[in-house]
Formats: sequence, structure tokens, C-alpha cells
Amino acid sequence: MKLNTLTLIVLVLTVPLICSAQATKFGIKAGINRSTLDNEGSDFEMFEARTGFRAGVHALFNLKDKWNLRAELLYSNDGANFKDTDLYLKLNQLSLPLLVNYAFTNSVSLELGPEFNYIIHEDSKWFLDEPSLSKKFDYGVALGIEVKPVSSLGVSLRNYFGFRYHDEFTSRDINNNLTDRLKIARSNVLSLSLNYYFIQ
Repeated sequence: MKLNTLTLIVLVLTVPLICSAQATKFGIKAGINRSTLDNEGSDFEMFEARTGFRAGVHALFNLKDKWNLRAELLYSNDGANFKDTDLYLKLNQLSLPLLVNYAFTNSVSLELGPEFNYIIHEDSKWFLDEPSLSKKFDYGVALGIEVKPVSSLGVSLRNYFGFRYHDEFTSRDINNNLTDRLKIARSNVLSLSLNYYFIQ
């Protein structure tokens, strides 16, 4: 219920902006990810960072003056390695960032907004024979900066902070009473991308 409400709020706020805004730039982008996962309230560090990639399309909609709305559709390879082992969890996802972009100058802009992710495939080697995360949909907030050395090319550095844990482990006593619950696998992704713009 909370997830449906959040999604509805974001759509109500962003769809009118996109419809009323003027699309000024379209393009493609590609880059690398440095991603990891974390667990809720645990001092045990199960995961360590791994390197992946991302690629897709993006559009920049002019809102007013220096304010823009950036919408992207990306294929992103995220996940993490298990610490001190050869085990790993790779998450191949479709990502939809919807970011408010403020241009300080013609070449430097800051962006912030929600990002939604859906796992379309897991490439995993871990402690279970057939690993599968129970929650395929993820959402969070992304914060980044873009520097454009020329008008048709930009370099962006962005960090995505996931709000949702993909799964949980539980333990029970001999009477089947719940004794502990550990939420696991919340995403944190740092990405460096090259953005190319077709329309100026």
C-alpha cells in the first residue's frame, strides 16, 4: 500500500510537468557503476562493492529558466560481491530516474529526484542453490552533478540511495516462534556516465 501510494504521488507530480514542459534535448548515455548492498541494523558486513555498467536513453525537458526535468530509461548492471569469497549477486535492472535538474551555468548542473528499478534477471553465485530475491521492484533517490565540456556532451557523477530491502532472512525457535529477522540487500550505486545529446 505504501509503495502504491508513493508511486501514485510521483506520477501525479511528474506527468503534468513532462506534458507541459518543452523537450529540448534527447540523447543516449553509457557508463560504469560501482555498486554495493547493505543490511538493516547489522554490524556484519556481508557485501562489498562490485563494478558493472549502465546504458540507455535520456531526455531533458525545460521547465523554467534554469530548471529542467531529466527522464531516463536505462539498463543497469548492479549488485555486490560477498565479502572475502568468490560469491556474488549481480542484478540486471531496468532503471527509470526522474530528476529535477538545476543549471548553475551552461556547463554545470545539479540533479536530484526519485529513481525506480525493476530486476529483470539475477546472475548469482551465493550460499543458496537457487537464489532469488523476493522483491523485484526497488525505489530510492538519486543525487548527481553533470559537467558539459561542450554542448553536445556531458559527464555525470551520480549516487543512488535505495530505500527498499530486496529480501529478508528469518530464524525461529523449536516452537516455530520468530526470534530474529534480518532485512538484506538494499542498493547503493555510484555511477559515472557519458551523456550524448542529439538535439540542441
